[in-house]
Amino acid sequence: MPVVAVTGNLCSGKSTVVKLFKEKGAKALSADKLVHDSYKDKKGDVYRKIKEDFPDVFDGKGNISKRKLARAVFTSRNLLKKLERIVHPKVIKELKEWVKSKKYDKGLYLAEVPFLFEKKLDKLFDAVIFIDASKPEIIKRAVYKLGISEKEAKARIANFMPTITKKRKSRFVIRNDSSVYELKRKVGVVWEKLKKMQ
Repeated sequence: MPVVAVTGNLCSGKSTVVKLFKEKGAKALSADKLVHDSYKDKKGDVYRKIKEDFPDVFDGKGNISKRKLARAVFTSRNLLKKLERIVHPKVIKELKEWVKSKKYDKGLYLAEVPFLFEKKLDKLFDAVIFIDASKPEIIKRAVYKLGISEKEAKARIANFMPTITKKRKSRFVIRNDSSVYELKRKVGVVWEKLKKMQ
């Protein structure tokens, strides 16, 4: 079975979809987890460079505050690009190594990658699943889950490639703005199609 990317905009439900696939037996990697692991590694280059370039995003224990960092970079495209230059090379390298290591393994492997198309990583995978939801629904979820304002949510969404472009580039699109039962049904349909891929 293939190695597949799961992507989507902010709070579209990527992690929920991956969880549902895992319940069916898929194995998964989260690019966000790779990022957060690099933040925790106080001896690593990512931590050191963030300390140099973003000294105000640390808590009292010397840990990187993800909330402070997000608030800083999502208000400025230049700061976001600076952070990406620090974090993405390491994460992309680890992601590529993981995909390569799974190519000939049995089973279905999923990688949850938020900025998949923005970083032109879609060609690494046998297929892409795009998780879609309406913009008002995404904003509502972001405000609730992330504790940010509607203005901040809109600013973060603006950093993503237009949805219509990503849907066109994806092999599968799962719409996620109804019930969990309906989402499970849609995941089941895609699961059966993925099982037929060699």
